[in-house]
Amino acid sequence: MPTEREKIENIVRFSVETADGGVAFPLGNNVSYVLAQIDSILMELADVFLYIGIAFAVFSALMLMNFISSSISAKKHEIGILRAVGARGSDVFGIFFNESMIIALINWVISTFVFLSVVGINYFFRTEFNLAITVLVFGVLQMLLILAVSALTAFVASVIPVTKISRKKPIDAIRKR
Repeated sequence: MPTEREKIENIVRFSVETADGGVAFPLGNNVSYVLAQIDSILMELADVFLYIGIAFAVFSALMLMNFISSSISAKKHEIGILRAVGARGSDVFGIFFNESMIIALINWVISTFVFLSVVGINYFFRTEFNLAITVLVFGVLQMLLILAVSALTAFVASVIPVTKISRKKPIDAIRKR
């Protein structure tokens, strides 16, 4: 085995792939074999995890939407009073949309803190097991996606019940009809 870095890199390049894309002489040991098996299993399960993640995202969006919608529906009386004193539908929507956005932002902050623990999990595997692999990936794109889903859910969950209640006569909303 050579001792100069350049010669070692040449051997590794030669061992990893050839000009036609195939592998000439694969380098390996027990650890690289196990990592290759884990990688192949994770690649096969990647689509399953994607669909499970989408299902959880839809479920959590529906739960958030239900919470916000029921919160607004429980305040029919207040909406009727606001409409009776001259508030427009857009004013009422603004009030409840701000409330919904605060709930969505709290949801986003909590989920971001939970997912930031992924960094700790990856660090644990790297230090305790000396595995140079990333088990879970969580980055800026995922944080922005969670924020977008939360904001969209808050908007839809606010628009539907507020519009429905605001179209009623103020007296009907006050009497919760």
